[in-house]
Amino acid sequence: MITVAGTVRSPLAADQAFAYLSAFEHTAEWDPGTPVVKKLSEGPVAVGHRYHAEAEFRGKRQTLIYEVNPS
Repeated sequence: MITVAGTVRSPLAADQAFAYLSAFEHTAEWDPGTPVVKKLSEGPVAVGHRYHAEAEFRGKRQTLIYEVNPS
């Protein structure tokens, strides 16, 4: 598993920022390399929840399906 760490300043409280960033469907709003993310499952995130994403690299898009799995 890849781990990335960093620090950014935000006007949001830590819990609000975490809630926003941990909702995968918001990824397209802050990651230019992932211009499309759509929830495929309804309701709160749970094991089995799925997302359609499109990653863009060097002008080409790749479709990806993400599924939440137990750890």
